[in-house]
Amino acid sequence: MLADSWEGSPPLWFEAGEELLTDEIAVVAQRAAKQGVKVQWEQYEAMPHAAPMLLPNLETSKRCLRSWGDWANQVVDAPEKVRTNGHWIPLRGGELEEREVDVTTVTDLKWDDVHSMVKKSKRRRQLGYEKEGKAMPKPAI
Repeated sequence: MLADSWEGSPPLWFEAGEELLTDEIAVVAQRAAKQGVKVQWEQYEAMPHAAPMLLPNLETSKRCLRSWGDWANQVVDAPEKVRTNGHWIPLRGGELEEREVDVTTVTDLKWDDVHSMVKKSKRRRQLGYEKEGKAMPKPAI
Protein backbone atom coordinates (compact mmCIF):
# COMPACT_ATOMS: atom_id res chain seq x y z
CA MET A 1 0.00 0.00 0.00
CA LEU A 2 2.82 2.40 0.77
CA ALA A 3 4.67 1.94 -2.50
CA ASP A 4 5.74 5.30 -3.87
CA SER A 5 4.94 4.11 -7.35
CA TRP A 6 2.89 1.33 -8.94
CA GLU A 7 4.16 2.23 -12.41
CA GLY A 8 5.25 -0.84 -14.36
CA SER A 9 2.97 -3.12 -12.39
CA PRO A 10 1.03 -5.74 -14.32
CA PRO A 11 -2.75 -5.26 -14.49
CA LEU A 12 -4.41 -5.40 -11.08
CA TRP A 13 -7.87 -6.75 -10.17
CA PHE A 14 -9.52 -5.56 -6.94
CA GLU A 15 -12.70 -6.73 -5.27
CA ALA A 16 -13.97 -5.07 -2.12
CA GLY A 17 -17.08 -5.31 -0.06
CA GLU A 18 -18.05 -2.87 2.64
CA GLU A 19 -15.45 -4.12 5.05
CA LEU A 20 -12.50 -3.19 7.20
CA LEU A 21 -10.02 -3.34 4.30
CA THR A 22 -12.03 -1.32 1.78
CA ASP A 23 -10.10 1.92 2.38
CA GLU A 24 -6.73 0.21 1.97
CA ILE A 25 -7.84 -1.57 -1.20
CA ALA A 26 -9.26 1.66 -2.64
CA VAL A 27 -6.05 3.59 -1.93
CA VAL A 28 -3.93 1.06 -3.84
CA ALA A 29 -6.40 0.77 -6.73
CA GLN A 30 -6.72 4.54 -7.09
CA ARG A 31 -2.97 5.22 -6.87
CA ALA A 32 -2.15 2.46 -9.36
CA ALA A 33 -4.81 3.66 -11.83
CA LYS A 34 -3.58 7.25 -11.56
CA GLN A 35 -0.06 6.00 -12.29
CA GLY A 36 -1.09 4.29 -15.52
CA VAL A 37 -1.58 0.72 -14.30
CA LYS A 38 -4.57 -1.11 -15.79
CA VAL A 39 -6.95 -1.64 -12.86
CA GLN A 40 -10.20 -3.55 -12.55
CA TRP A 41 -12.15 -2.30 -9.48
CA GLU A 42 -15.30 -3.96 -8.20
CA GLN A 43 -17.05 -2.98 -4.99
CA TYR A 44 -19.95 -5.01 -3.68
CA GLU A 45 -22.52 -3.41 -1.42
CA ALA A 46 -23.08 -5.06 1.97
CA MET A 47 -20.52 -7.80 1.36
CA PRO A 48 -17.95 -8.89 3.96
CA HIS A 49 -14.27 -9.57 3.32
CA ALA A 50 -13.79 -12.61 1.04
CA ALA A 51 -17.55 -12.79 0.41
CA PRO A 52 -17.29 -15.05 -2.67
CA MET A 53 -15.51 -17.68 -0.59
CA LEU A 54 -17.65 -17.23 2.52
CA LEU A 55 -21.01 -16.97 0.73
CA PRO A 56 -20.46 -18.92 -2.52
CA ASN A 57 -24.15 -19.46 -3.31
CA LEU A 58 -25.05 -15.76 -3.52
CA GLU A 59 -25.54 -14.37 -7.02
CA THR A 60 -23.13 -11.55 -6.17
CA SER A 61 -20.46 -14.09 -5.23
CA LYS A 62 -20.99 -15.98 -8.46
CA ARG A 63 -20.83 -12.72 -10.42
CA CYS A 64 -17.60 -11.76 -8.66
CA LEU A 65 -15.86 -15.07 -9.42
CA ARG A 66 -17.03 -15.00 -13.05
CA SER A 67 -15.68 -11.47 -13.41
CA TRP A 68 -12.36 -12.42 -11.85
CA GLY A 69 -12.00 -15.39 -14.18
CA ASP A 70 -13.03 -13.40 -17.27
CA TRP A 71 -10.57 -10.66 -16.37
CA ALA A 72 -7.71 -13.14 -15.81
CA ASN A 73 -8.43 -14.78 -19.17
CA GLN A 74 -8.38 -11.41 -20.91
CA VAL A 75 -5.08 -10.43 -19.27
CA VAL A 76 -3.51 -13.66 -20.55
CA ASP A 77 -5.27 -14.03 -23.92
CA ALA A 78 -5.66 -10.40 -25.03
CA PRO A 79 -3.60 -8.09 -22.77
CA GLU A 80 -3.83 -5.27 -25.33
CA LYS A 81 -7.60 -5.13 -24.67
CA VAL A 82 -7.28 -4.70 -20.89
CA ARG A 83 -8.58 -1.31 -19.78
CA THR A 84 -8.96 0.39 -16.43
CA ASN A 85 -12.55 0.26 -15.27
CA GLY A 86 -14.59 0.08 -12.13
CA HIS A 87 -18.01 -1.08 -11.02
CA TRP A 88 -20.20 -0.62 -7.97
CA ILE A 89 -22.46 -3.62 -7.55
CA PRO A 90 -25.40 -2.82 -5.26
CA LEU A 91 -27.49 -5.52 -3.68
CA ARG A 92 -31.07 -4.54 -2.91
CA GLY A 93 -33.93 -6.98 -2.74
CA GLY A 94 -31.83 -9.60 -4.47
CA GLU A 95 -31.53 -7.54 -7.66
CA LEU A 96 -28.14 -6.70 -9.13
CA GLU A 97 -27.86 -3.27 -10.69
CA GLU A 98 -24.36 -2.17 -11.57
CA ARG A 99 -22.98 1.27 -12.26
CA GLU A 100 -19.60 2.28 -13.55
CA VAL A 101 -17.21 4.17 -11.28
CA ASP A 102 -14.02 6.08 -12.02
CA VAL A 103 -11.20 4.10 -10.41
CA THR A 104 -9.13 7.28 -10.04
CA THR A 105 -11.76 8.67 -7.63
CA VAL A 106 -12.80 5.63 -5.55
CA THR A 107 -11.56 7.22 -2.32
CA ASP A 108 -11.28 10.70 -0.87
CA LEU A 109 -8.28 9.70 1.23
CA LYS A 110 -5.18 11.73 0.43
CA TRP A 111 -1.78 10.04 0.15
CA ASP A 112 -0.16 12.19 2.86
CA ASP A 113 -3.02 11.40 5.25
CA VAL A 114 -2.78 7.67 4.51
CA HIS A 115 0.96 7.68 5.06
CA SER A 116 0.50 9.52 8.37
CA MET A 117 -2.23 7.11 9.53
CA VAL A 118 -0.07 4.08 8.75
CA LYS A 119 2.85 5.55 10.72
CA LYS A 120 0.55 6.30 13.67
CA SER A 121 -0.93 2.80 13.56
CA LYS A 122 2.54 1.22 13.43
CA ARG A 123 3.60 3.26 16.44
CA ARG A 124 0.49 2.19 18.39
CA ARG A 125 1.27 -1.47 17.64
CA GLN A 126 4.88 -1.02 18.71
CA LEU A 127 3.75 0.51 21.99
CA GLY A 128 1.35 -2.38 22.61
CA TYR A 129 -1.96 -0.52 22.14
CA GLU A 130 -3.06 -2.95 19.44
CA LYS A 131 -3.22 -6.73 19.86
CA GLU A 132 -0.84 -7.29 16.94
CA GLY A 133 1.74 -5.22 18.84
CA LYS A 134 2.47 -8.13 21.16
CA ALA A 135 4.43 -9.81 18.34
CA MET A 136 6.30 -6.68 17.29
CA PRO A 137 9.61 -5.59 18.77
CA LYS A 138 9.23 -2.83 21.34
CA PRO A 139 11.14 0.41 20.74
CA ALA A 140 14.04 1.20 23.02
CA ILE A 141 13.07 3.83 25.59
